[in-house]
Amino acid sequence: MEAMNRKGFLKWVWGGMAAAAAGFAGLLIARDKPKEPSNALVYNVDDYTKVDPALIKFKAAGKLTPNIPNLSSLAIGPDGDVYVAGEKALVRYGADAKEKARFVLEGTPDCIAVAPDGGILLGMRGRVDVLGADGVKTGSWEDLGARGYITAIAVNDTDVYVADAGNRVLLRYDRQGKRLGRFDGKHEANEMAGFVVPSPYFDVCFDKQGALWAVNPGKHGLEQYRDNGDLAASWYRPSIELDGFAGCCNPIHIAFRSDGLLVTLEKGLSRVKVYSPDQKMLAVVASPDILGVNVQAAACCDIETPLRDLAVDKNNRVLVVHREQGAVLIFEEKEKLA
Repeated sequence: MEAMNRKGFLKWVWGGMAAAAAGFAGLLIARDKPKEPSNALVYNVDDYTKVDPALIKFKAAGKLTPNIPNLSSLAIGPDGDVYVAGEKALVRYGADAKEKARFVLEGTPDCIAVAPDGGILLGMRGRVDVLGADGVKTGSWEDLGARGYITAIAVNDTDVYVADAGNRVLLRYDRQGKRLGRFDGKHEANEMAGFVVPSPYFDVCFDKQGALWAVNPGKHGLEQYRDNGDLAASWYRPSIELDGFAGCCNPIHIAFRSDGLLVTLEKGLSRVKVYSPDQKMLAVVASPDILGVNVQAAACCDIETPLRDLAVDKNNRVLVVHREQGAVLIFEEKEKLA
C-alpha cells in the first residue's frame, strides 16, 4: 500500500509539473503572438480605387464578343477594322462591329500588329508569326530563345519594333524580318538605367507623328526612342495617386489618339486614363468598378490581370480586352477632351 501511495504521489507530482510546463508554454505563445497591426499599417488601397465621377468623361458604348477562349490581344488595322485574338483564333471586325473574317491560329498570341499593307504580325511568345491580309501564315521570324517573351509589336511602312519582356529589350526589324537593332534602354546619361520589366508587360507603339514610344513599366513611365536606339524624351509618374502609376509595373498598355492624346491601361488598380502631350491627366475612361475588376487585385502584383490589351480606333473610342467577360469593352467620350 505504501508503495502504491508513493507511486500515486509521483504521478501527481509529474502531472502537476506537466500542467505547469504546458501553462508556461501557453503563456510564452500568448506573449509572443504578434499583435494585429494598427489601421495605419494595414495595406488598404480602397480609397485609391474610388474616382470622382466628374473626372470620368467616357461612357460605355457597347462591346465585341468574338466567342474565343482566353482573349489575349487587340489591334486596329489601317482601314479601321478591329482585330481580336485569343486561343487559336483571330477575328476581324468592320467599323460597323460586324464580323468580317475569322482565322485559325497555331496558338494564342500575346500581341497583334497590323501593317499598313494589311499584313498581320503575331507575337507568339518567343517568335513573330507573319500572316497575309487573308489570314494565311507566310512565315516566322527568328526564335528569341528560352527567355523570349514578346508582349508588343509596332509596325510602320519600313520597320517593325518588337518588345521582348523576357530579355528586356526592344528589337528593330525590317518588314522582311531582318534584325536591324537591339535597344536595352541604357544611355550615356545613366548607364545603370534600362528597361525595368518585372512582369510580362512591356508595350511599344507609334504616336500620330510616327515617333516610337516604349513603356518602361518598372519606372512607371514612357520613353521615346530614335531609330538608332537613342533616347529622345521620357517622362515618369510613380505614384499611387490617380494621375500616377503604382504597383510593380505600370502602365501595362498604351495607345495614342488621332489628336495626340495618350491613353493608358493599368493593372492592379485597373484604371484607364487619358493624358495630354505635356503629361497632364485629362480624364478617366474607366475606374475599377466600371471595368468590373475585383479591387483585391490591387493588393498584389497581379500578373494575370483580366484586362489584357488596349487600343484606340479611328473615332477615338477606347477598346479594352476583358478576358473574364470574353469581350472587348468599348468606351466613347461623353464630352470633348480636345
